[in-house]
This record gives sequence, C-alpha cells and structure tokens, in this order.
Amino acid sequence: MVDEPISEEQEALEPSDEEQPEAIAGALDEPTPEEPSEPAAGPEEPAEPEPEPAEPRVRLVPWWPFIILLLLWLALAGGAVALLREAAVAGEARWTREYDLIVTVGVVLTALGPLMSLGVWLIARIRADVEARAGLLVSALLRGAVVTTLGVALWVGALVVLDLLSNGRLVF
Repeated sequence: MVDEPISEEQEALEPSDEEQPEAIAGALDEPTPEEPSEPAAGPEEPAEPEPEPAEPRVRLVPWWPFIILLLLWLALAGGAVALLREAAVAGEARWTREYDLIVTVGVVLTALGPLMSLGVWLIARIRADVEARAGLLVSALLRGAVVTTLGVALWVGALVVLDLLSNGRLVF
C-alpha cells in the first residue's frame, strides 16, 4: 500500500492505533447511557393506519335496458312458437308472412343489441365523473353481447322447434 501524506483533518477523524483498543473495550463493557439495554415500554403505535371503509360501488351502466331487450327476445321466441304452431304442424310455417316477420324482427333485435350497448355506454359516460369512466364501454358491450347471445339462442331455438313441428318429429 502506498503511504500518502495525511492531513490534519484526516488525522483528527481517524483514531490512532493506541486509542482503538481502549474504545472497543469500553464499548463492550458498559452500555452507553444514550442506548438503554432494554427498550422503553411506551404506547405502541399501529403499524399501519386503519383503512377507511370503501364507498359502496355505484353501478354506472344500468341493467334495465338489457333486461328489456331480453324480454323482447323472449316475446319473439314465445310468440313465434305460439303463432306458428298450427301452421308448422300443417307443414306450411316457413311460407307464411308471419314467419318472414319473425325472421325480420330477429335480425333487427340482433342489430339492436350492440347499438343499444353503445347508447347505454354514451349515456353512462356523460353521467359519470372523469375518474369513474374506466371500464364503462367494456361493461356495456359485455352486457349487450350476453343478452344478444341469449336472445339469438332463444330465437334460433324457436325456429328449430317450428321446423321440428313441421317435420313431425316434435308433437305437443
């Protein structure tokens, strides 16, 4: 190691070899008055403050438009079977004006699902605070997709029932 000249400031900061053993021996024998050997028993502070109760979550995207759409699908499916049951048994259901109307209404309701989702989202977005707008579009589109899927399944199921009635494979 290269010996460098030591300035007076460094010499004052570094204890000499003669002082070190005494300082170490004194530190091991007695605790310093600044550091008590046992911690003082005082009032304990909680580690974390208790969280405030969360505000109840407000549903910004309403369910009622989607429930109404699902009821329309139920009315279409039930009405189709009730209206065309006799014509289906006779084998003429697919060639009636009512069948064409049922198919047209089903297509319109299918298109109405996503359009209504966008309308519900737009109204909910206008009413919501800026901080609460996250996820509104996804929520509205998901609700619309679920209701439209269920509705299309009901509609196609009704058309299948009418077809089975016209072929004589289902009797009721």
